[in-house]
Amino acid sequence: MHFVHVAREDGRDRPFDPASDMPRLVRAAQGLPDLRLLILDPVVSAVTGDSHKNSETRRGLQPVVDFAQKLDCAVLGITHLAKNSGGREPLDRVAGSLAFGAVARMVLATVKPARQDAPRRLVRAKSNLGPDTGGFEYTLALAPVPGHALCAQRIDWGQPLDGTARELMAVEKPDAGPSAVDEAETFLREALREGPMATRDLKEAAEANGYGWRCVERAV
Repeated sequence: MHFVHVAREDGRDRPFDPASDMPRLVRAAQGLPDLRLLILDPVVSAVTGDSHKNSETRRGLQPVVDFAQKLDCAVLGITHLAKNSGGREPLDRVAGSLAFGAVARMVLATVKPARQDAPRRLVRAKSNLGPDTGGFEYTLALAPVPGHALCAQRIDWGQPLDGTARELMAVEKPDAGPSAVDEAETFLREALREGPMATRDLKEAAEANGYGWRCVERAV
């Protein structure tokens, strides 16, 4: 699901707030007896505080964990890897707080290889439920939807893969985007969007996103 706007009594809309609106969502979901999966895209939308702070991220994700336990359904949270983080441990590359990877029972990462003709990869970066290595190759293709005059993207699964997540992700296409300083400047704008932050908190957020403090200082 996507977090949507919620109508207030005065007729105005406001963004969905997991901290206060989750009980209403639970009540509505209880009317769906076949509910098996909740998708959060992006998962950062479930955090009302600073998504770069471990404590606030864990607190923000707890209502989602309670939702899953109460309704006995799985939760899939979607996010991105931090920019210019290639070569690092996969869990350290998850954008935002390290708590996103810590709270999850399983973390899967997708990889687009540098070779144009090579299949993509889905790899296990973490698993508390079984093996935490290996993965699968896959390709994306447009295919007609049976009974409809339209096409949709389909996943064609390939062969299984052996190896650690870091090894399997080493084939990815290098990031040819903005420089590290440009990325740090973008990070600063986002982090300070709602007002000043203490230097200690800003350093913690920079580290969580893979930015060295010297690089952040150069971006100021």
